[in-house]
Amino acid sequence: MSVYTSTDLAKKLSVREEKVYSNLIDLDKFLIQLDDLKKLYENQAAFSQELILILQRASSQWQSRQQFCNAELIEVFLWQIAVEQGSTLKNMDTLLSLLGSLEKQSSPQNLRKVVELSEKYLVQDNHISFQIILLHQLIKALLNLYGVSEKSISYHLDFKKLILECFKLLDSNSIDLDYYKLIYVGITSFYFFDNPRNNNVMRQTLAQLGLRSVQSVFTPETEIYRNKIHKRLSYRVHHKLTPRLKIGYMTDFLYQHSV
Repeated sequence: MSVYTSTDLAKKLSVREEKVYSNLIDLDKFLIQLDDLKKLYENQAAFSQELILILQRASSQWQSRQQFCNAELIEVFLWQIAVEQGSTLKNMDTLLSLLGSLEKQSSPQNLRKVVELSEKYLVQDNHISFQIILLHQLIKALLNLYGVSEKSISYHLDFKKLILECFKLLDSNSIDLDYYKLIYVGITSFYFFDNPRNNNVMRQTLAQLGLRSVQSVFTPETEIYRNKIHKRLSYRVHHKLTPRLKIGYMTDFLYQHSV
């Protein structure tokens, strides 16, 4: 998961920055360039925000090539920078990027690292949205490592409790902006029990919170979209279009595993 924006990507790099980026995505020069950047940072030399953006961009490039080990090395460095700079939000974003890189490698060692980091930060951060994402990552890693266990079931109960707290927030006038990450990450249900209606309520709750967060950030774009939807609905009512036919429901498990 990348933390830079499309605006950052579109920014023109200087000749020096372009060379650094080229080296970071070159398999033969990657480790040397990364080591040079670490020394630059340790010596407290001019380490600009542009270099951080370049590192994030290079990490995404390695991930797109399925080279997750290189992406992990960059994410670990970015995480170190975020922690030392004391930015809680940057620390959260960078940690989630690191967990994503570790998870995609799928080795038991990396999955255990996901469990270790997720458990550590669950007790250190009180942002509900961040805790939900960490629990989601943690439960997935535990299931991949050990299958259904007492530990994964216990964390799933914590997961559901947090979502119930989120349900209460739906009536709140203000929603924290970081809830948009719930949509970005893509929170799914876990099949400890086949209870499709409850699973659907959980997904809908998180989706609504994420939607309200996005709408508060992109208010002008939201209004444009609403106007378009209103026009379509008005057209539908005016022309009395045939409504879609809805027949019952399928269990989540059957829906997910249908061909």
